[in-house]
Amino acid sequence: MAKNVVREDKKYRSKILVICALLVLLGIAFIGWLLPLGIEYLRRLDAETAIFVIEMILVLIFLSVISFAFYLFMIGRRIMKHERFPPPGMKVIRDTALIMGDKARLRGQVLVFLSVVLVLIGLIGAFYTHYALHRLAGG
Repeated sequence: MAKNVVREDKKYRSKILVICALLVLLGIAFIGWLLPLGIEYLRRLDAETAIFVIEMILVLIFLSVISFAFYLFMIGRRIMKHERFPPPGMKVIRDTALIMGDKARLRGQVLVFLSVVLVLIGLIGAFYTHYALHRLAGG
C-alpha cells in the first residue's frame, strides 16, 4: 500500500534556502560590524541610559518570539481543523508523508501548546529582564 505524500515544492525550497543564507550573512555582518559600533555607543552613554538601552533591546528580543508563536498557533489550528498534516495548501521543502486523523490532530495540538509556551517564555523573559536590570541598577 503506497503512502500519500505531499510533494516538495522545489521553487519554495530554493526561496527558503536563499532567505536562510541571507539571514546568516546579515547575522555575520551584524556581529562583525554593527555589534562593535553598538558596544562603543553604549560605552559613551551614562550608566543609567546604557542600562535602559540594553533593557529595551532584550525586551524586544523576548517579545519578538511572540510573532513566531502566533504563526505556530495558526498552523496548529489549521492542522486540527482539517485533521491533516501538512494542512491543505501548505508548501513543503521536501516530500512529506501525509498524516490524517487523530495523529494529525495530536500534532496540531502540540504546535498550539508550543505556541502558548513560547508566548509565556517571551512575556516572562521580557518582564524578568525588566525586573532583573532594575534590581541590578539598584532601582
